[in-house]
Amino acid sequence: MKDLSRNFFKAETVKLFGAVLLPIFLLGIVLGAMNVQVLRMEIERGFRAGTGYLMEELENMTTDIESLNESLTTNPALTLRLKTYMQHAANEGLQDSEFAGFNAIQDLIYASIRQDPYVDSAYIYYEDGASYFISSQGRLSNLEEYFDTQWHQSYLKADLFLRMWKEPRHQVDAEGICHDWLTIYQRIFAGGVSGSDRGLLVLNLNQARIERMLEDPDDQSYVGAFVVDDAGSILFRNSAAKEVPEEALEEILLLNHAGIWMSGYVPRLGRAYTCIGHDIENYGWHLIRNGMI
Repeated sequence: MKDLSRNFFKAETVKLFGAVLLPIFLLGIVLGAMNVQVLRMEIERGFRAGTGYLMEELENMTTDIESLNESLTTNPALTLRLKTYMQHAANEGLQDSEFAGFNAIQDLIYASIRQDPYVDSAYIYYEDGASYFISSQGRLSNLEEYFDTQWHQSYLKADLFLRMWKEPRHQVDAEGICHDWLTIYQRIFAGGVSGSDRGLLVLNLNQARIERMLEDPDDQSYVGAFVVDDAGSILFRNSAAKEVPEEALEEILLLNHAGIWMSGYVPRLGRAYTCIGHDIENYGWHLIRNGMI
């Protein structure tokens, strides 16, 4: 009798499970999967929105820098007059009649630099000026007395046919303040009837300010952001990206494809990462954002 009751109970339980509990269980799985998918879509939407915000900021920054570059290197009247002033400064000195024009041009240059929050300083150099150059920090300056002469060495070593190049630099000024820069070099061809037509514009970009801009706008500390050049070298990275071990960077950056949402497992970190990248219009730079999403 007990066995009969037990078998009956089992049979009824199976029927109940099949008729009621199993559908509820399956429905729960389906709803759970749908919720996960909706949540992922929301996270992806926020991730893309944050990427779009940073892209706009970076494109505005590089456009402003490029405009500054063009205004200081492609204006024949400006470049030729500056070259002439620097020739005179290196030889007999500026004439009294030249000071007003020289100061007006310098004021124009300084005003342009001050308007860009990401440019720390700028130098304008002409070979005809010998050791003299214009500094946005010290006006007419001399290489023999100025704290930063590394840029001049880079200029002397650079390929003559290389019109623009860049390099990260670390400098300590006369007051002991450390500066971490990404320095952009742009050749100037001033023309004229005598002497060399070669010159150089040096723009020192403030690395710390640009990396602060890359911090996640939604305060999601796990979202890393990199700016890389066309060779894949990292130019800037936010605080989350700096915490990624160097040996894992290559694997994470390989997930990147411009404009495509990618996910993949990173063996050296033992976790999955999501990554999206976008091309920045100027300089061949590329923004990559990634996170554990």
